[in-house]
Amino acid sequence: YNLTPYSYKEFIRDDIKQTRNLSPEVLKNLEIPFLFLTGEKDVLFPPTGVIALTSVMQNADSFCFKNSGHSVYFERAVLFNQTVDNFLSKVYGIPVK
Repeated sequence: YNLTPYSYKEFIRDDIKQTRNLSPEVLKNLEIPFLFLTGEKDVLFPPTGVIALTSVMQNADSFCFKNSGHSVYFERAVLFNQTVDNFLSKVYGIPVK
């Protein structure tokens, strides 16, 4: 957190606030597979947001990491990578290592 300049964090926060005004219906007709990953303690992309998005999308899966915040790729790296590997294997036939 301390490695990121404050001005960049403010820019990102403003960008997130603007895009949060879009309706989830925008995603309704997308046919590509999605995998939403969140941590149960994620305040930037909370599990409730994931549920809202996957409920309107026709081809979306999700996974919520227990005892994790926003940076699940870092906090739970092994499980994160396994989850992504399984998704890619299921959707694209890419073999899991």
